[in-house]
Amino acid sequence: MQADAEDTISRFFTVLFGVVSTGQAHNMQMQILDVLQQLVEEPKTVPQDVIDVILLQFTRRRQQDNAAAHQLASDLATNTADILQKYIYQYFNDVIVSAGQAGTLDDLRAAHVLILELNRAAPGTLLNVVPQLEEELSVEDVDIRVLAISVLGEMFGEKGHTLAKRYEATWTAWKGRRADAAAAVRVEWVERAVALYQQQPQLARELNADVAAKLSDVDERVRVAACRSLGQLEMGTAVQGALGDDVVSALGERCKDRRAAVRAEAIVALATLYSQVVGELEQSTTVRRKW
Repeated sequence: MQADAEDTISRFFTVLFGVVSTGQAHNMQMQILDVLQQLVEEPKTVPQDVIDVILLQFTRRRQQDNAAAHQLASDLATNTADILQKYIYQYFNDVIVSAGQAGTLDDLRAAHVLILELNRAAPGTLLNVVPQLEEELSVEDVDIRVLAISVLGEMFGEKGHTLAKRYEATWTAWKGRRADAAAAVRVEWVERAVALYQQQPQLARELNADVAAKLSDVDERVRVAACRSLGQLEMGTAVQGALGDDVVSALGERCKDRRAAVRAEAIVALATLYSQVVGELEQSTTVRRKW
């Protein structure tokens, strides 16, 4: 009997997500949302097929095919986040276990892309998933650590989000990976850290000493990545305010690096950044002191 009820509920979700479209009246879409919300809230458990249908709407392909279905899923997940949290945690936990057994990262990478989409649309559903990502930062598999650094770095950089404040332990653990034994992890870390100057300048202020240190990393690949990433910054007022003097000074030192590849990246990066602020040098004592 319960199986029949769950099958009926799953069919409701499949059909309603299939028929919703951007051309429908807003009132009709709100009625569909109300029906689906009740189907999540009233049963004692939410069928796994329902979770699968909801999460399907957050895939990038589905967003392109049916933006209305994606918006419906976003609203539904936001309104029922406290209920869906444990199911979404279990979904990603199953993917992690399965990936470990299969020895492939394809499904794990796809799951992490889905986490990013959920973070943008319904971050409240990830209450138990963020600690999972934190655990991945310290696993033995280097590729998984790189993946976790990348995904958390993007999540910390989401404009308007305060993930670092809400998950201080995760933020601290992420910053700690700057000293990871694997150069590949340190490369990913410094690229994501520098990107934060553009995305979350106030948060990036905390990373100045760490970014400056990566410019002197023992591995040439890390130094190259740090220089190249800095050279990609757009030097708006907020970025200039966040970028520390120690970082600019360390970048200048890399112009004398013993490795030609590092010197080349440093010279290009410094010239690119300088060209963006040269007009302000005569007008601002603060800018002049930094450069």
